[in-house]
Order: sequence, then structure tokens, then C-alpha cells
Amino acid sequence: MKKCLLPPEGIVHAVCVRVTAPETVHGRYGPVQKFRFIFALTPSATGRNGQGKQHLVQSEAFVPVLARLSRLNKFLRQWLGRELTESELAHFDTSKLLGKPARLVLAHTSNIGGVQTGILAIQPATRSNYQKRAKSIIAATA
Repeated sequence: MKKCLLPPEGIVHAVCVRVTAPETVHGRYGPVQKFRFIFALTPSATGRNGQGKQHLVQSEAFVPVLARLSRLNKFLRQWLGRELTESELAHFDTSKLLGKPARLVLAHTSNIGGVQTGILAIQPATRSNYQKRAKSIIAATA
């Protein structure tokens, strides 16, 4: 079995390729639903993961609540580069983010299971050509 290589630390370009289905987890105040965004790093920036596949990085787990002070709201504001509109706050469809490019700031963290890569920050993508390549990047992760 080949060992997977971690994606590089630092600023990388990525595309959202998946939004996980909400899972029920036991939180401090009882069961709560949480989901994650999955990003594929662009191959030109990161190479491959040791198994010939693109690097995938997942976001932290979010509660599907868009209150102004929620972690999800903050993450989306940083990613979109703007405040969410009132209509978006009332009903936000996460599937609209599939294929949306972003710049991620990645860092490696150690835990009991080993080393993993986490997203420290997210920013809007700076170049429009990532939007054009999004469909091919999504297809490569399937």
C-alpha cells in the first residue's frame, strides 16, 4: 500500500467538489446536525497524493445555521468575499457552491491519529481561469 502524501502547507488554489450530507453528532447540548465542504486542490499547485489522485481537503464541520455570528456565516463571508444577502440568510443552498473556486490557507496539525491537513483560512479565488477549470477538477475527483 502506497503512503498518501499530505498536500503542501501555505496558500493553494482549490475547488469545492462536494458538500457532505448532514450527520448527527453528539454535541455539548445534545445531538446536532453537521456537514463539511470538500475541496480538491488544483493539480498544478500540489501534484498528486502518492496514489495518483488529487489532494482533497475537508473543512471543519458546520452546523447548518446562518446566523450572523455563526461559524458557517463567517466561513462563507470569507469565501465569497462579501456579506450574505437577506435572501441568502433566509435560504442558502450549499449545492450552489459546487465548482466554486477558492484560495485556501492550509496547515498540518498533529493529533493522536497522525498528521492531517486543516484549512486555516479561505479567500475568494483571484483568477477566473479556476472557474473555467472547475468542471474538469470535479470530474477528476469522482
